[in-house]
Amino acid sequence: MDSTTRFSDIPSMFEAFNMFGTPELAEKFLFDNEIFTSSKNCPKCGNSMSLNGQSFRCGKKTCRAKVTVRDGTFFSKMKAPLNVVLFYLYYFISGTRQNQIEMYLKISSATNAALHKYSRQLIADAVNECDVKIGGPGISCTVHADVRYSRPLF
Repeated sequence: MDSTTRFSDIPSMFEAFNMFGTPELAEKFLFDNEIFTSSKNCPKCGNSMSLNGQSFRCGKKTCRAKVTVRDGTFFSKMKAPLNVVLFYLYYFISGTRQNQIEMYLKISSATNAALHKYSRQLIADAVNECDVKIGGPGISCTVHADVRYSRPLF
């Protein structure tokens, strides 16, 4: 989201389902929005890699390295299907409670906790990258430091 995105810009549930309601639609959505790249150079030899589904493979016979389109993205450590992760993010951004998300998506509490942790980190990283004021006149924002891990808690 850029700094001009508002919560009113979030698509309806029906629009979201049409965008990423199935694993195939979710994959297409991520490629179309350039979250996943359609070309990559081999991390081992630098040769151009060919894309087959969600995997890249080096064409050099002495290398044959293989990486996925998820590597180097928010989705790299996710085991859940892409559409489930995207719907999780949709609900998370919409302010849906965690127990409701768990029920709607039929995910385990462990998956819910992992997705929640990754989502919070994604937002924290995005806030750190952009120079945006948090708060404003009459609005206070408190950031607590976690002493154990030396990082802010939002």
